[in-house]
Formats: sequence, C-alpha cells, structure tokens
Amino acid sequence: MKYFAIIDDKQCGPFLPQEMPAVGVRPSTYVWCKGMTDWQQAREVADICRFYRNHIYDICHPTPTPITVSDSAPAVNENIPLRFRSFIPADTDVSPLNDNEDTTQPPKTWMSLAIIATIFFFFPTGIVAIIMSHRADRLWKEGKVVESHEVARKAKMMTGFSICIGLILFALLIRFL
Repeated sequence: MKYFAIIDDKQCGPFLPQEMPAVGVRPSTYVWCKGMTDWQQAREVADICRFYRNHIYDICHPTPTPITVSDSAPAVNENIPLRFRSFIPADTDVSPLNDNEDTTQPPKTWMSLAIIATIFFFFPTGIVAIIMSHRADRLWKEGKVVESHEVARKAKMMTGFSICIGLILFALLIRFL
C-alpha cells in the first residue's frame, strides 16, 4: 500500500512504508492512502506502525553475518584473553593485551586474600573468589595457561568486590548504629 504524506506543509508521495524513513515521515506526520476517509497521523495507521516497529527492531537487533569456517582454519591466538577471542579473527596475530603478565609463570591465585575477604568482609562473593582461585591453580596444573590466567584475573576481581561490599556494609552498619 502506498501512502501520501504532508511533509513541510506539502503533499508528497506516494511512498511505500519502506521509503518513509528516508523522506522524513515521523509519527506525527499526517498520511493518507486510498481507502482512508481522512488524513491521519502516521502513529495512528496500523500498517505504518507495524513497519516502524519492525524497522526499529531490525536496527536494534542486526542479523549477524554468517561466518564460514574453512577446513584449514588456523588455531586461535593463545595471546588473546578468552573474553576477547570472539572479537578478533582467528587468522590475526595479536600480541598479548597485558605485556606485564608473564604467562610462563603460574598466575597469582589470590587464595589467601580471598579467604580473608570471605571471613572478614563479604561471605557470598568471597566464596566465589576462593573457588576461582582454586580453579586457576587447577587449570595451571592441567597446562591450560591462558585459561588459568583468565580465571585468576576473575578471582582477583571477586576478591576486590568482596572487600568493597564488606567495607560499604560496615560503613552502613556504623552509620545506622
């Protein structure tokens, strides 16, 4: 169905709904098509509303382009932390993001600080930090170097969360006592 529109006080058209965003039809723009008794705002016309709703959805949720995998696909670059590997093509050689981190040495697991954070600060996230610290150590022993460093980083983050949350709760407790 083609619609006429009042744009800049001029009758324009006819337009297909797909053409309306490009010509400046907005929800408050008056439109008319064959079969309508009078001009109506675009927001009141079901077909136009449906088109714009689908158009906005398509803009907000683009369809991913299919990725083809060849039989001779190169291995994933081990220098890239796990959380970033999906963003970088596998055939791209990238240097490590953290040049200070030595992957030849076992990662610092933060176990002792995680235990202190669990006991004295905030129990729920402290337990998670302890579990992640243990997992980082286990992954290192299994030879999964990059994964162990990644989990150790998360253990450090959870330990920090435990301490911060515990300090905030302690400050609130003092405030309200």
